[in-house]
Amino acid sequence: MQPQNGDQKTGFGFTNSSKFLVVKLNAKSSLVEGVERESKGSKFTTHIHYGIPLEVYQELHRWRARTWKRLKKYKALDWMGIALYPMSAYEEIKRILDEACEEYEEIIQKIPEEEVREKFYCDPQILVIAPPPHYEQSFRRDVSEEMFQQLLNKVEEALNKHYDRDPELAQKFYQVQNTMEALLRKLEEVQSQSIGVQKLVQAMKMSETLKEVVTQLTAIRASSRVDKRVLKGVEESIKKMESVREVLTPEARKFLEIAKQHIAAIKAGETGFDSAIAELEQALLGASGGESQ
Repeated sequence: MQPQNGDQKTGFGFTNSSKFLVVKLNAKSSLVEGVERESKGSKFTTHIHYGIPLEVYQELHRWRARTWKRLKKYKALDWMGIALYPMSAYEEIKRILDEACEEYEEIIQKIPEEEVREKFYCDPQILVIAPPPHYEQSFRRDVSEEMFQQLLNKVEEALNKHYDRDPELAQKFYQVQNTMEALLRKLEEVQSQSIGVQKLVQAMKMSETLKEVVTQLTAIRASSRVDKRVLKGVEESIKKMESVREVLTPEARKFLEIAKQHIAAIKAGETGFDSAIAELEQALLGASGGESQ
């Protein structure tokens, strides 16, 4: 089940570029021996005759649902209806599929007829997808936008839960929003700013999602009554982004670091409007040209 592509730089035969894993379970879970249609006037009822015991049929479908549930924790995102998994999860996914094959074999052994058992198979596949070089940057931007949209959804949930805990949070949010706009104008006017800073400012102006993530997370940190429990979803989303870090644009990686800094500060109890804004400004101004090129 070793994927085949690329060179040998990562240990799996791949370079660290815009590549994801696609998983196909590829297992037979039913066997239809015949179909009967019973006429009922202008309508009809269909009777399907399966060639395996009911308990085996049910167990195979539970097995399929259980296997996909195990894989779900590694899924990075859906892209055009396809689940994409990070390259870094290859060994974990392979282990899950190997265990699933063993479980599958145990289940089909419960089918009494050997000739029927021989019609069942479990042959999972792990495929690698990667955009052509000409489209790689576009793919990276799409993935980055999608990942930050997922993060924004979690941040919005956390922000909404904090409104009841901090009556002044709405005012702080608008204060952060206005400060953010002023900060962007300030960064645009600085003639000596690095290429990295220019690209970060441009990224925030082009993507409302990026700006909203930073603004709302900063507003949460500015709150004096942060409930760390409601940030669990945000942390999980950040972990997913970390798993595909190499695929993100340089600007998205920088904003990911800013999000991580805010979360770390909140968990350490370092909240408050002034510290939140000061650290955000320092993070933006500290953008290196090397990271963004």
